[in-house]
Amino acid sequence: MIVNAMASFSATLTTTSANLPSMLQNATIQNKTNITTIENPHPDWTDLLLLIVKGFIFATIIISAVLGNALVIISVHRHRKLRVITNYYVVSLAMADMLVALCAMTFNASVALSGKWLFWLFYVRRLE
Repeated sequence: MIVNAMASFSATLTTTSANLPSMLQNATIQNKTNITTIENPHPDWTDLLLLIVKGFIFATIIISAVLGNALVIISVHRHRKLRVITNYYVVSLAMADMLVALCAMTFNASVALSGKWLFWLFYVRRLE
């Protein structure tokens, strides 16, 4: 009984692609003979809202990492009592963390938001 329902459901999906629900618009449907990909030409407003929220979260993390580490570096530089060997190590860690935020997190955020590598001609293969 379940097999018959699944067979009729997959046959319905392959024959009528115009009246699919919006969450199935970007799905790949597999039959025994062929593979059909249905793509939605107009993304929903929920996709756009999710992209904006992700971008805001990425930007907040990157900006807070840069500003927080800059505050550590500036405070050690400005106050003479903080210039001890231990704090030089902390400044070194803050500088490394700031460079990670600027150089690595920005590229990772762009790949996470767009889904592809945008900066060079080389294709970066993502592990699925």
